Amino acid sequence: MSMLEFVVGWIANGIQISTFLFTLWVLWRTRRQLKNALKRVQGQTSRHPIALIIGISQDIEGAVAQYLASINQPMPRRNYARTGMVPNQKFYQILRDLLKIKQELTDAGVTEVHLFYMGPVTLAMALGAILDNWVPVKLYKFQQGQYEFDFVLEKGTVLGLLDEIVSEGEEAVATKLMG
Repeated sequence: MSMLEFVVGWIANGIQISTFLFTLWVLWRTRRQLKNALKRVQGQTSRHPIALIIGISQDIEGAVAQYLASINQPMPRRNYARTGMVPNQKFYQILRDLLKIKQELTDAGVTEVHLFYMGPVTLAMALGAILDNWVPVKLYKFQQGQYEFDFVLEKGTVLGLLDEIVSEGEEAVATKLMG
C-alpha cells in the first residue's frame, strides 16, 4: 500500500508542476502577443486617418498641428472648439455637435481617428461612449508641455489595457504561488 501511495504522490506532484509550468507559458505567450499587437497599432496609420481635435474652453488646434508636424505625421484635421467658460447646460449641445461630427467622419470614410481632447472629465466620458465601437481611436495625452500617444480605443476593447490586465494577472498568480 505504501508503494502505491508513493507512486500516486509523485504522479500528483508531476501534474501540479506541469499545470504550473503550462500556466506560466500561457501567460507569457499572451503577454507577448498583446505587446506585439499594441506595438503594431501605435505607429501605424490606416488609409484614411484624421486628427479629431476637441477643445472645450480653449482651442488646442495650434498645439496639435505643431505636434503632428514634429512627428512628421501629416493628416487631415477636424477641429471642434468652444472657447471661454462653457456652462454645464451647454454640454448636451456639445455632445449633439460631436455626434454630428462622428456621422460626418463616418460618411467621409474615415478609418482611424487620432483624438486630442481638452475639457471637462464628464464630457470626456460621454465622448468615450460616443466613440465606442467605431473605428480605432488613438488617444493622446498632454503631459509636461507636449503630446504623447496614450492608448487605442478599439472595437470592444482598449489596447494597452489588456497588457495591464495580463501584468496584474501574472503578479496575482506569482503572489499566490510564492505566498
